[in-house]
This record gives sequence, structure tokens and C-alpha cells, in this order.
Amino acid sequence: MSIKPIVNVLKKLSEKDFRIHNAVERGMAHHMYVPIETISRLSKLNPDEVETSLKKLNIMGLVQRMKGAYIGFILTSRGYDCLALRVLRLRGVIESISASPIGV
Repeated sequence: MSIKPIVNVLKKLSEKDFRIHNAVERGMAHHMYVPIETISRLSKLNPDEVETSLKKLNIMGLVQRMKGAYIGFILTSRGYDCLALRVLRLRGVIESISASPIGV
């Protein structure tokens, strides 16, 4: 799997998107699919902002939407990769990410 799509997605996400993305991850500790209300509470944003951002994250392939008795979301593997890379960058473990291979 190439890192190019993940690098491109990271550039397009806002701080609000990351707050919601992180809230989905935290909510998954208690839910199979995290309800919008829970995501809103964990991110401390209103449900309209949360829905708009979740649509964006879903289109980018970072979350998956489930519609049944309620509408819920889970992180995809690409979503976990984005969160991990962001945390590594914020902690100073990595400074930059290149989409091209090194030494080839």
C-alpha cells in the first residue's frame, strides 16, 4: 500500500476534522459504530459541524458510515494511519513525510 493517498489526505484535514476523527477513535472503545451524538459530545462540537466533517472524512476513506437503528461511524485502516502519523508529527518523532521512496 502506498503512503501517497494518506499524505494527500493529511494535507486536506483541518483541526476540527482531526478533533472529530479522534472522537470517533475514542468512541470506538464503547461502541461498535459510534453514534453522531457521542462524536459530538467527545469533540465538543455541535452535531451539524460533526455531520459535515464526517461526510468529508467518509469521502476521504478515513471513516466508514453504518446506517441501521442509528447512524454510526468507525475508523478505517487509512483513518488509523492518518491519526498515527499526525500524533508522531505532533510529538516530534517525525518532521516530514515523503510520498516518494528513498534510495530506489
